[in-house]
Amino acid sequence: MRRRQRRNPPPSIGEVPAGFTIDPLPWVEGTVLEDFVLDSDAGFFHVTANAQQVRATGELFSRRELKVSTLGGGGGDQAPNMVSFHLNLNRAEWMAGLLRMVADQRLPFRKKVRAYLELCEYPDNAAWGIPGDLDIEEDEEELRQILAPMAAATGTDDIEVLLDPSALAEHLGEPPSAEEAYEMLAAIDQAFIELSMQNGGEDICRPYLGLTAPWGQFKRIRPEDIGIVQAAIRAKVASDMNATECELRFLPRDIVLVSLDAERDVISVERDDE
Repeated sequence: MRRRQRRNPPPSIGEVPAGFTIDPLPWVEGTVLEDFVLDSDAGFFHVTANAQQVRATGELFSRRELKVSTLGGGGGDQAPNMVSFHLNLNRAEWMAGLLRMVADQRLPFRKKVRAYLELCEYPDNAAWGIPGDLDIEEDEEELRQILAPMAAATGTDDIEVLLDPSALAEHLGEPPSAEEAYEMLAAIDQAFIELSMQNGGEDICRPYLGLTAPWGQFKRIRPEDIGIVQAAIRAKVASDMNATECELRFLPRDIVLVSLDAERDVISVERDDE
C-alpha cells in the first residue's frame, strides 16, 4: 500500500512557519464571522475523532483522502477535499465536549439526550426560530407548526413536552440498543436544521453537532479519541466559508499543525494595535 507523502515539512510544534498564519481575521474581515475572531481565543482549531493518529503523524487529511464519511463539516462540492476549522477555541471546546458525550456509550440515554438538548441551547437559541413570547394555550396551533420537525423526530406532538428538555428526555426513554439511541440523537440533530430553515432562525454559528456519520463508523469512536489541534494556514490562500457552522475550510496542502493538543497548549493570536 502506498504511503501518503507529507505535503509540508514536519511541523515545529509551538512555532508558526514563515509564510503561514494562525490568525483567521484576514479571511473573515468584513463578513458575518468577523466578530467571532476578535478575541484572544481566535485561531484555527480542528476537532478530530482520531487524535492519536493525528498526533502521531502531525498531519490532517481531508475526508476524501481518508475515505470516510463526515461527522459534520458542511456540504458543497469541495467540502470532501478540505479540512474544516473552528475560528475560536471556545467553539472548538464546546464541539469536542458535545462529541465526547455523544460517543460515551456508558452514559444513560436520558441523561445524554437532556444534556445534548441543553448544550445545543434548545429551545431558546435564536437559531431554532422558536419565539419565546408565545403562549402554549393561546398560540397552540402556531407552536404546533413551528415545532413540527421536532415532533416528527421525537414521536410526540405534546407542546409542553417538546419545549422542555427534561420532559422530552423522559418521553424518549431508554432505546433498546446503542444504535437506536444514536439514530434518535441524529434525528434530533437533523430536526434542529429543519427548525432553523423552516422558522427563519439565525443562520450563523448554529449550536448543533451535525451527526451525519453512519452508526457503523460512529460506534468506533471513543471519547478519548477526540481532541483539538491548532493549525497555521498558508497566508492568502483561498478558503471555503461555512457560516452556519462557524468554520473555514482549507485544502490539506495549505495546513501545518502548530499544537497537537490545543486544550492544553495554544499559540495565541497577537495583533498590532490600530
